[in-house]
This record gives sequence, C-alpha cells and structure tokens, in this order.
Amino acid sequence: MTPVEKFRLVASVALVDGNLGQPEQQVLLKAAERLGLSTGEATGIVQELMQGGQGGSAQAPASSAERRQLFGLLVDVAAADGVVTPQELGVLQHLAGAFNLRPGDVPTMLQQSMTKQGVGGGHAGGGAPPPMPAGGVAIGAPPQTKTGEAGCPSCGAPIEFRNTRSVAATCEYCDTTVTRKDGSKVLKDLGKISQLVADASPIQIGARGEAFGSGFEVLGRLQLEHRTGTWNEWYIEWKDGRTGWLGEAQGQYFVTLPDGEVHPDEKLPEFNSIGVGQRIFVGRKRYQVAEVRMAKATGGEGELPFIVGAGYELPYADLRRPDNGFATIDYSESPPLVFTGRCVGWQQLNMTNYREFDGWRV
Repeated sequence: MTPVEKFRLVASVALVDGNLGQPEQQVLLKAAERLGLSTGEATGIVQELMQGGQGGSAQAPASSAERRQLFGLLVDVAAADGVVTPQELGVLQHLAGAFNLRPGDVPTMLQQSMTKQGVGGGHAGGGAPPPMPAGGVAIGAPPQTKTGEAGCPSCGAPIEFRNTRSVAATCEYCDTTVTRKDGSKVLKDLGKISQLVADASPIQIGARGEAFGSGFEVLGRLQLEHRTGTWNEWYIEWKDGRTGWLGEAQGQYFVTLPDGEVHPDEKLPEFNSIGVGQRIFVGRKRYQVAEVRMAKATGGEGELPFIVGAGYELPYADLRRPDNGFATIDYSESPPLVFTGRCVGWQQLNMTNYREFDGWRV
C-alpha cells in the first residue's frame, strides 16, 4: 500500500460515523505526518471523501510491521473522541481479519487507545469502560435482550426485525449476520460474512425520506462493487408496508419498487445478449439500456430481504427514460427480477435523520 492509500483508509474510518470533530482531525494530521503526507495532501483527501469519493482499500499491507502501524492508526482515529459508534466498531472488526488480528480483540485495543490518548475516562489498569452518549456503544458486554426480543446467537445482544419480509440482519454489536425462517424469533448464526467498505454516504439506517407520495424509512444496506467502484443499495420500507430500494451512486439517487406490471408479451433479453443503447419495453414503457455489468456484494448491514454471503454476485442491467424514469433488471434469479422507479435529486427525497459531517452539510 502507498502512503496515500493508507491515509485514505484511515480517513475513511474517521468519517464512517458521520462526525469529524477536532480530536479526529488532530489524529488524522498526525497520521498524515507519520505517513509522509503534507497537510494539504491530507486535507484534499478528506474533502474528497466527504464529498462522496471512494473510500480506502481494505487490502492490508504485506509487511507485519506496516500492518501493526496502520491498524494502530485506525484504532487511534476511532477512539480519538472517546466515543466508539457501532459503525466504527463494525468497520474495525471487519478489517481485523485482513490484518491477521482477532475481531474480538478490537474493543480492548480501543480502550487502550483511549487510555493512551487520555480520552473517554480510560485509565491504565483497566476499570469500567467510559460512558457513551446516545448513538455510541460501550466497550464491554453487549446489551441484554428484553422480553419478546430475539438475541444474537453470537453475543446475545437484542435483534429486532422491523419488516416481516426481512430474512437476514446484522448484529450492531458483534457484526454477526443472522437469519430467521417464517417470521420466527429463533435466529441462526451465519458468522461474520459482511465486509462493508467505509464511505462517506449521508444515508444511514433509520434515516427517513419521501418518494412516490409517501414516507419511507431505511432498514438496511447492500453494498456492491464492480471494477469502477462501489455503490449502496438501501433497503427501504414505506408507511403502507411496501418495500423497495434507494440506490446511491456518485451523488445520484434511484428509488425503485418491485415491478408488478411486466406483461407476458414483454420478453426480457438474456443477460448475455442485452447491450448498452438497446431499447426494450418494461410495463408498456420504452427504456434505453444505460449500463450492463456483473457486480459483487462486499457486504450488508441492518435488515435485508435475502442473505448476503461471501462471493454473492449480481448480474444486472440499468435502464433509463428521458423523463427520469429508471429501471433495473436483476439477473441473479430466473426469471429475472425487475424494479422500476425514478432517478431523483437529494432535495426531492426530503431526508431526515441522515448523517451530517462536521464542516459539510448535504
């Protein structure tokens, strides 16, 4: 890894919880200095990430000494303000395996970093973990389940499915993926199979917005990649119980619903025969094929209507209309799944409870 690649990864972790306060900024400047980057170079990278640039690579350095140094910087920036959010803890535990570390050791490393930096009430010799404000997680035992809740098979933390169609969820505490059958409260441990790449998206689970004349809430995220970059597909639920997707790529947003209007006489082309520029009909409307790719899931979080396993591949085609109409053909199933909707701007979504970055607002 080059010094720039290393710093991008550190900055991505600093931004993953949506906050970049003075403590994190100071740690980032020190990290840049240790990596041989100027303040101007570091500032430019951070600004790019805050504006939606691609996050740092999760590929660990080949040298064990470099791995120790880099992971130490990642831990220090997450612990800088004395608060460790679920997003920060999850990202570090994801990265631990690539750095030949045990994910279970990350909480101890964070506490040691807090002690070293003199933040969060940590002190040499151990003792109770520092108090965490709303939105943070304590470094220690997971919360206990309440009556009627299902517990994570791995750590026992409560897991609640908001939507009846959701079959998989990721534990916010230990990052274990769990699944259920037929609405049962009995959960099956699938292990830590999700590896999200840190990014600077303003959207987060629990955010709310409006589309198609009704309000919706974000329940989960599927993160995908192809050779030109990564993007997010946010799993959303409307007030009337309908579910769909809010796609987010390069500052563009696409709201789609499963299409129930594909007519029998509208035969969709096969994946190996569809091409960019081709015109096809979906729901009696003519679309032009804008993109055809094979994507791969990097991971997921929150609730999802299917299980995201290692190596999950998604062959797809994106379609557009001149009136901002948008459709996606998902070739991962047979027959293909079709989702239709619109390309919208951020302001049209009327989002609330989204992530706000210090010094930058959407």
